[in-house]
Amino acid sequence: MHSEQIQETDVLVVGSGPGGATSYAWTISNGTITSATNTQSVTYTAGASGSITLNLTVGNASGCTTLGSTNVTINALPATPVITTAPAVCAGS
Repeated sequence: MHSEQIQETDVLVVGSGPGGATSYAWTISNGTITSATNTQSVTYTAGASGSITLNLTVGNASGCTTLGSTNVTINALPATPVITTAPAVCAGS
C-alpha cells in the first residue's frame, strides 16, 4: 500500500492489497468503506479534509496475519468561484 492524495468527499477511491492472501480485513479512519471489507480491493469515500488511515490485515493459509496501513492526504475542496459582471452597457445609454 502507498501514500496518495485525494480530495475531500471523493467517492469510489480504490485501495488494493497483495494477491494470494486467504483473508483480508479493511478498516478506515475519516472515511467510509463502500464495498465489502473482506476482499483484496476496497472502495471508500473520503471524509473531511486532513488525512485518513487505511488499514489492511491479511492472512495466509497457515493462519499467520500481518497488518499494513497507509496515510492518505485529503485536500480540502476548492473555494466556489464568484463571478462578477460589469454593469450592462446598452446602445444609446
